[in-house]
Amino acid sequence: MYVSYYLMEDGHSVTVVDTNSKEDRTSVNNAGFITPSFGPSPIALSRMLGAAIRPSGALYFSLREVVKDIPWFRMGLSRGMTGYEDVLSNLGQKSLGLYDEFFRKESVQVDLQYGVAALFSLEERAKKAAELVKGKFLGTKEIGEMGYVGFGGGAYLDSQVTVNPAKLFSELRRVLEAEGAKMMLGKNADLTRESDTKAQLKVDGETVSADAYVIAAGARTRRLGKDLGYDPKILPARGMAMVFDTGGEKIIDTPAFFVDEGISLGQHNKDTFRMTSFFELKGFDTEWNESRREWFLKSAKAHIPAFDKMKLVEEGTGFRPCTPDQIPVVGQIPGYSNAWVASGTCREGVILAPITGRIVASMIAGKTLSDLPIQEISPARFK
Repeated sequence: MYVSYYLMEDGHSVTVVDTNSKEDRTSVNNAGFITPSFGPSPIALSRMLGAAIRPSGALYFSLREVVKDIPWFRMGLSRGMTGYEDVLSNLGQKSLGLYDEFFRKESVQVDLQYGVAALFSLEERAKKAAELVKGKFLGTKEIGEMGYVGFGGGAYLDSQVTVNPAKLFSELRRVLEAEGAKMMLGKNADLTRESDTKAQLKVDGETVSADAYVIAAGARTRRLGKDLGYDPKILPARGMAMVFDTGGEKIIDTPAFFVDEGISLGQHNKDTFRMTSFFELKGFDTEWNESRREWFLKSAKAHIPAFDKMKLVEEGTGFRPCTPDQIPVVGQIPGYSNAWVASGTCREGVILAPITGRIVASMIAGKTLSDLPIQEISPARFK
């Protein structure tokens, strides 16, 4: 959506092709955290290997998926899913600035909240985290006042924000439509070769002509790149989102990460509470084992005294578009003069949405981006 937003801001006419006639539930089944300073924790090699045998907290890799795509896992294992933090931090901080501009410019209602906490079982880890992000250390008393128990300490930043992802998605679509974007919803789309250096778009079998085509299909980006002979090396890493009706009760005061459990949660407004967890490579499977759901609920209840005051009203699965090096794939597709990709943001999809949109729009306009890690995110690294 932000690719379209910035293309239109630069004066382009935009057509959005979405295979879903209703809101894409994958796009809203996330935590809605815009927190570049609290980036995703690195996944150690030992945890990856163990999680391919049995679930390890929020982490699980299906052996079937490993066998289906051995090169992806071999690359991921060789890098240990670390080394990407500097790239994501650079992009994330610039993206947060773009969000600030967007919220100032556009009249959108997204349950915007400032202030996020990262909570740890060990006080020492919390102190190190607070020092690293230049945030405030939280003691057990302050954590209790926020509505949580069972933690040794925390780190707090008032510059980080959260939004209701369902509202952000619908508001973005509303803004685009108000600005004149054409929406083609519930359509089957395929990007194919027109010539050796040009792509063409087929929607329900009919050609849709454009000067530039951008694949921004999240975890399904790989399918759209296939007919162009380009593999962005993206696999879907699924997560679960649960939405609760609070009945008007104040459950917690501050959105938070439960760092050791891999859980993110927040109360969007007086009636709506959302929590998300899991990083599982099981393809596009939307069925959840009951034991996994029970682990999720038990972990949350252990830290939130007021948890039982809420009623579960919605549950869904989101699929993060993950590359083996955990770095986004943003830029021109190798060999094509009119095709671009903006995907691979994995666990930072909401955080990085504006900056990936701004990068692609700038590239299409032929602008130089000297202050961004363009080479690191280039699609050419998977050529």
